[in-house]
Amino acid sequence: MENISIKKHLIIALVIAILLLVFSVKFKQKGKLLIKLFLSIYILIITYVILYDIYLQFNLNRFDIDNNGFFNSNEITTEQKKAMQKLSSDTGRNFSFITSIFYSGILSIILFKLTGLIKKPNG
Repeated sequence: MENISIKKHLIIALVIAILLLVFSVKFKQKGKLLIKLFLSIYILIITYVILYDIYLQFNLNRFDIDNNGFFNSNEITTEQKKAMQKLSSDTGRNFSFITSIFYSGILSIILFKLTGLIKKPNG
């Protein structure tokens, strides 16, 4: 069985985002709410990607019956092939630290506008 590995570029992006969020907590201005929302959503997306990648690796490793790190002819099944395909199709997960910037930006703007609508007094 292979060791579970975590992609370094995702960890670096996660640590940077967490540090930026910690430092942005000190600011009380309204514009900083947008930054906090953006960073929080970004952290959630990157954390999900990391956990999903770990799950896919664990799922593939359970097919390695003799724990030698290779799949013998008796270990290769249709389920194993599907698990291998899911793990090896990782372009989206590898570029998620970039694409999630756009998704986080869009979601944070929407949430920021919604919080602005909720907080406005009537009249």
